[in-house]
Amino acid sequence: MYTYILQCMCCTMPYISPLWPSRWMDGAFLDLEAEAIEAEVDEYWREIYKIQKAFNQKLKKMQIEIDEVNRERKKKRRLAEEDGQATDDIEPDVELHPPAAVGVCNTVQDHMTEFKVRIADRATV
Repeated sequence: MYTYILQCMCCTMPYISPLWPSRWMDGAFLDLEAEAIEAEVDEYWREIYKIQKAFNQKLKKMQIEIDEVNRERKKKRRLAEEDGQATDDIEPDVELHPPAAVGVCNTVQDHMTEFKVRIADRATV
């Protein structure tokens, strides 16, 4: 579990650290303006979307590479079977394990969407 958290932090911190709004936590509660917070959250959501898009592009590249490796292995297995050779020495197919940061981005976007709805409700009150 700790390695998963560490992997998430390493992948996302260069992107998320500028987005961390500490002034909301440190300032006076009555000084908060819902419209300004909503605008900032919208901006942060767009940044997270860009980050997620970059990770998804990387994931697609990884999938293409893995598909190529798996095609080569299947070809080797087929040729070995046709020649009557054992296929035990050929490595099994590779599976794609998406980076943990993709899940983190999805979760952050979901939480931001919920937060935006709540802030919008507060702004109309």
